[in-house]
Order: sequence, then C-alpha cells, then structure tokens
Amino acid sequence: MKILLLNLPYNGQKLQRDFACAHSSKADYYWPPIDLVVYSAIFSEQELYFIDGVQDSKNIMERIIEINPDYIFTLVSAISIKEDISLIGKIKKAIPKVKVSASGDLASFEPKRIGKEIDFIIPDFTEREEIRKIVFGKQKRILESKKRTEFSIGIARHELFKKYNYKMPYSYYSPVTSLITNFGCPFRCKFCNSNRLNFKYRNLNEVVEELRYIEKVGIKEVYIRDFTFGIPKLKELLNSIIKSGIKLKWSCEFRVDIANEEILRLMKKAGCFLIFYGGESGNQKTLDSMNKGFSLEQVKKAVDFTKKAGIETLISFIIGFDNETEKDIHKTQEFIMELYPDYVSINVLVPRIGSEFREEINSSEEIKLDNSEAMGKLYSNGKYAVDYKEAIEKKFFFRPMKLLRYLVLSAKTFQRFKNFVKSGASIFLRIK
Repeated sequence: MKILLLNLPYNGQKLQRDFACAHSSKADYYWPPIDLVVYSAIFSEQELYFIDGVQDSKNIMERIIEINPDYIFTLVSAISIKEDISLIGKIKKAIPKVKVSASGDLASFEPKRIGKEIDFIIPDFTEREEIRKIVFGKQKRILESKKRTEFSIGIARHELFKKYNYKMPYSYYSPVTSLITNFGCPFRCKFCNSNRLNFKYRNLNEVVEELRYIEKVGIKEVYIRDFTFGIPKLKELLNSIIKSGIKLKWSCEFRVDIANEEILRLMKKAGCFLIFYGGESGNQKTLDSMNKGFSLEQVKKAVDFTKKAGIETLISFIIGFDNETEKDIHKTQEFIMELYPDYVSINVLVPRIGSEFREEINSSEEIKLDNSEAMGKLYSNGKYAVDYKEAIEKKFFFRPMKLLRYLVLSAKTFQRFKNFVKSGASIFLRIK
C-alpha cells in the first residue's frame, strides 16, 4: 500500500497551509507542514512518499502518477481552494483508484466548502485512530474531533522531509523540521481560530522520543509548531528534554504571561534559541478588546527576561483593528521601538476563518474573505494599515544598530549567515 503525503503547489507562491492557519511567507522561509509530519507518524509503518509542491512544483503530475499512490493525504485552504480542488481533480482522473484526504482551515471550520473531489475531511489531524480507519477500516467523510486531554500519534518519519532543506529566516541549520507538543489553544484571542480547536497535549515521553529520533536522522534544528509551546506540562517537558541530553536547537511560539525567569532559563538549557511572542498591539485597549489576556507591562517584562536568558526574541504585531486610529498605530510603532526585539513581524488584520472576529462580521461578502494580506487591504482599517506596516518594517529593520546586531547574530553559523542575507534581501525588495 502506497501513501503519498502531498503539499499542493499554489501559483508559484510559498503558501503555508498547516494547522488550520493558511498564510504566505513574508521572506525566504518555509517549514514542513505539521499536518503532513503528523500523518507520517500515524502511518509510519507504511510505504510513504512525500512531495512538496510549494517547494518544487516541476512535473508534479508526472511524479504523482509515477508513485501511483493508493491514498493521498494533503491540505487545502480558503486562499487556494479553487487551485487545490482543480489539481486534485486531475490527479483522481489520472489515478481513479486513489482516495484523497485533506485537513486545513476549511476542513476544521467550513468543511461544506470542500468539493466532492476530497473523499475524507480531517478537522483534527491528531486523531490517530480515526485517521487510520480511512486506510484500515470504515470511515465517514467528515471525521470526528474527540474531546480529550492527552493524545499520541507515534514518531514522525522526519527523514522524508529532509530533501527540501526547510529553514526559517533565523535558522542556525538546514534542514529544519517541525514538531508539536500540543494541539489547539486554550486562550481566547478573538482574531485567532486556534482556540476553536479542541485543546489537548501530547504524551511527553513520545515528544522526547521524537526529538531523539530527529537527532538520530541528522537534523539539528526544530521549529516547535505549538500555538503556545509545551503547555500545560511545560516544566516537566523541559526537565525531560534536559535530562535526555538532546542537543537540538529549537524555536517556538510562547505567551508573555507565562514567561518568567525560571522557565526561560530552563528553555535555554533545553536548547531553545528563539521565542516568537504575540505582542499584537502597543495599545492596552486593543489588547483588551481582542481578549489577549495580558498587559503591555507583561510584554515588556517577558522581552527583558528572554533577553536576560540569552534567547532571541521575535514579536508579532497586528494593525488595522476596528477600534484603532492612525494615532493608535503610531503608539504600536513606538512600543515596538521601545521593546527592541531581535525581529518583528507586522501583520494587517484579516478575519480568519473560524475566529470569533470573523463571526462578528456577519457580512454577505464573508465567503469572499480569506486569510491573505491582499484581502486585508479591502477590510476596514486595512486600507491604510498596509502602508503603515511597510513604514514600521522599514524603520525597524534598517537602523544602523539593528543592522550591526544582525551582523553579530549572522556569525553564529554559515547557514545562518546565508539565511540572513536572503531574508534581508527579500525584506528590502518588498518594502524599499
């Protein structure tokens, strides 16, 4: 039995569809979609193949036909659904026997928008036994996402993903792989859809075992794809990694109201070199209206503690909220400059599928909205927020002291130096 893990191409663009959160990469980076990594664990004993059409779409139909798979597991998204379904239709016409299963934002939140070309819709890619029934039993078209506290998926076949040399803009090494320690999110941010997924955590022994396996197959760096790393058994997980002697470098997403000096010291000792925080706004009223659940002061303390621990900081901000004025965006810009993180990601607000914010729109145009920044320009304050986004990025990245800092950081490894040059060129060409 042949199973193909397929990341569908999208018009020559780097579209990241994984974890029900489709978006395009802003610079020269891409990681293996976590959904497909997990499927490689669920079917680890089978004859597995992997094609990443986003990274390499050349002769993709010929390559798929040559493999002649019995089952395909892939991702579809609201941004790319027409193109996704079109290619899947061509594949099924060429290989009539093949059964296609898909996860992604539409699978999790609006499965009725997915066409009949998809045989099975997977809202929760961690439901090991339910997913295995697609191949080894009888399964209905839309799988269930069961409420549970803990889950196990097995150990992913990370060697399948090495050939594409994935990397992040700040990576020490290439290829980078991805891993999860939990699924969903227990926090209630209105603009995000992750809190609509049933939150659960992964068996800790399995996480450590997978990290050992990653090290064994020669991969040196991991992007941990949790929305909030390690919760709820964070300290136990960190101590287990430290005790194991694993020497991997890893980055993760984390919350400022969980970060403290003790936890950050443990994270550093366990191999963490960068933390991605969601700061979101420099205005407390905006944070409160979006249910972030923390204060500006907590953001400041978290960044200070992280720097003190010797961990690099990447902070994301969103502009274009309904209640924001241009003056408020200036406050966010001032806050970013005050924090002085190593890296920053500026995003224009869009109504993500599955989010509370999207539901509040209640517009006849809702079906036309996707998660792309281009659509953000058409929504509310996005019309002027895009211009501010580029102005903030230019002011942040192209300061003499910041460029000097990047020169120092880039010297960590030769791979990192190359990443910085490519990412810097990409940012420059986009915002010059």
